[in-house]
Amino acid sequence: MSGYRYVVVATVLALSMNSARAIESLKIALPADGMPSSAPIYVARDRGYFRESGLDIDLAIYRGGSAAQEALVAGAADIANPALAGAAVAIRKGVKQKCVSGANGNEAGWFLIVKKDSPITTPKDLAGKRIGISARASNTDYFSLWSQKEGGFKADAVPLGSLSAQIGALKSGQIAATPASPPNSWHLVKSGEARVLTDYGAAMPPFYTGCWAAMDATIARRADAIKAYFSAYLKGIDFMRANKDASMSFLKTFAEVSDPEILDVYFEQLIKGPIIEDGIRLKYIERSLELARLSGVTDLPPARDIVTDRFFPYIEN
Repeated sequence: MSGYRYVVVATVLALSMNSARAIESLKIALPADGMPSSAPIYVARDRGYFRESGLDIDLAIYRGGSAAQEALVAGAADIANPALAGAAVAIRKGVKQKCVSGANGNEAGWFLIVKKDSPITTPKDLAGKRIGISARASNTDYFSLWSQKEGGFKADAVPLGSLSAQIGALKSGQIAATPASPPNSWHLVKSGEARVLTDYGAAMPPFYTGCWAAMDATIARRADAIKAYFSAYLKGIDFMRANKDASMSFLKTFAEVSDPEILDVYFEQLIKGPIIEDGIRLKYIERSLELARLSGVTDLPPARDIVTDRFFPYIEN
């Protein structure tokens, strides 16, 4: 073989190998730090599962699900993790996106809380008072609206941007109550700083508090990358569930939980809970849409127009 021909063949082989190993970038918009739905992503990234699937993921933290939804629409993210009800409202407004899976069919650790020395003893006592939420069309908004519907009262919702701002406003007396998510909710109650008015995990039927959403164009153009994302993500979940000690060590830093009792609850109720399933429960979607309707949105698309079954099959029950 001549030197020239050898160089050509070697170059072709090198290009073929590089092509086979090409890494595709995927931008992910997360709604907050320390969320249980996010934990397996970091584990999968650190263990190389995304690279094995041909992906290089770029993680960005936003101030709540509404901001993550906005990042998706603006093109700053390929996949986002907004509230499912919020994603449905966006679709109703004409945003060409779909939820590609449900997320967090589990309200464990979500509480409606008041200060420990608050005179309020029942949700009905919040009539005419201020309830802190992160943003409109967020899970905190929908939990607040559900409490008002079930309790038969009206309150003023105050958008504050983040859970830390909600907690600060609660402690300072600027608001009377706020829906709080785990693990912060558990810390506040265990420390005695707050009392629980409503345990949403016990009071509400399960629904998808979130979804993984992508623009229609991204779904059409980058379906293989989305499939690879979920393949690695599910591996991260499987690893965490099969390796409790390693997971607890990771969660201690990830979720900033030092209390071993709360750490164990976080693992048992959230990581081992339904972070994501191998199908999309239409009943959970319908319940999420019922929450969106509480905000006054009445002409929402049907469930099958909001969530595609291209990546996970529909489950009828």
